[in-house]
Amino acid sequence: MTLLNNFWRKNLPWIILLIFFYFVIVFLIFLPSITQTETNKQTIIAKQEELETLDYRLQILQKRTHNSDVFNEINSKINNLMPNNTDTSVFIIQLENLANLNGTIINNLSITEPKADSKQVKTKQTQSIAFSFDVNTSYATLLNIIKGLESFPRFNTTTSINLITHDDNNISAQIKGVIYYGK
Repeated sequence: MTLLNNFWRKNLPWIILLIFFYFVIVFLIFLPSITQTETNKQTIIAKQEELETLDYRLQILQKRTHNSDVFNEINSKINNLMPNNTDTSVFIIQLENLANLNGTIINNLSITEPKADSKQVKTKQTQSIAFSFDVNTSYATLLNIIKGLESFPRFNTTTSINLITHDDNNISAQIKGVIYYGK
């Protein structure tokens, strides 16, 4: 026992110093690291939630961009069907292209001055321009021209078609109609 007491007396300061260093190491080095790790973990969780929110917002923006592109495409088609101004020169070119596509020629094309559409006089939004033209062609080609007017790149109404038959293969037709512009 004296040997054990002697050991404790001789080494007690060293043992106390070792225990002290142990607590210093634990409290000054490891405990802050553990605390910092917990803080980092909470920061990571918060950043993940923020990232999920940003991803959701990005998806919404992408949908809005897509919707905006669709809207712009539809608006462009509407503007082609009914432009804001008379654009009669574009109409004439489109009509000539329709005739050339069907291998015929447009004769006596006339376009009247724009007038307010009687249905829209109060709002003065839609305006109309009357047109007429003659064509000498076959019956099948005349049908193709009429179908072409139905799917014309500009909104129009065919108001009358007068036919004069010359022989079995040749028909003269006067086509009258109206094109529209304005919003």
